Amino acid sequence: MAEEQKLKFFEKAKKEPFVPIGIAGTLAMIGYGIYDYKNRGTMSTSVYVMQYRVKAQSVIVGALALGVSFSVLRDLWRSRQATPPSSS
Repeated sequence: MAEEQKLKFFEKAKKEPFVPIGIAGTLAMIGYGIYDYKNRGTMSTSVYVMQYRVKAQSVIVGALALGVSFSVLRDLWRSRQATPPSSS
């Protein structure tokens, strides 16, 4: 069962590579936030966590925007490759 899920994940990652990139970026942002927590100064914990939540969400939104742009450009390029130029 785990091998099947792993295979599905790799197939999905190959088809949509920006999803794992977004996940990795979010995990990196969370890791950096935990590491940087000791240097927050006088900022309250709730404000600090809220700022890193927004930063992590912006990484996901950026990865999704890049993925959608990549897919649109790839589909546009494929459609232009498939359609022969018209000679009028």
